[in-house]
Amino acid sequence: MSVKVICPNPGCDKDIELEPGKILRAKLRQKQTTGKPIIGCPLCCHIMVLPNVIPDDPVMFEQFISELEKSNDWLGECVPMIDPTMIRMPSGSQTIHGTTLYSSGTGELLDKYAYMVVYGIDPECAVYKSGKKPVKLGN
Repeated sequence: MSVKVICPNPGCDKDIELEPGKILRAKLRQKQTTGKPIIGCPLCCHIMVLPNVIPDDPVMFEQFISELEKSNDWLGECVPMIDPTMIRMPSGSQTIHGTTLYSSGTGELLDKYAYMVVYGIDPECAVYKSGKKPVKLGN
């Protein structure tokens, strides 16, 4: 069961499906993402801010997902891009000891969630769409 919504990014504006597992992960990672649950659009890779009211209880979460399917007005805005000159698509990725780090246009290496917060782009999605293979360093 996935949630069908429209991407709020005006450049995308496409119908997308969000898996409940990804929504739950966004809730679990919200301490790493400045207190907001965020998820990347699977088509344009821009980050969307989810409502802060995602329940922890499994039964309540299932009801929450059911309600989301019935309503399209729940989805928040895209993460604001403060300075367009600072926004960089990832130039690649490196896997170091099992952790994938994404390289920004400035050469800064960040993990997926830090990259999402800083640049407003899901780097995993953007690297996948670009066809670049990650460089693996270490064991």
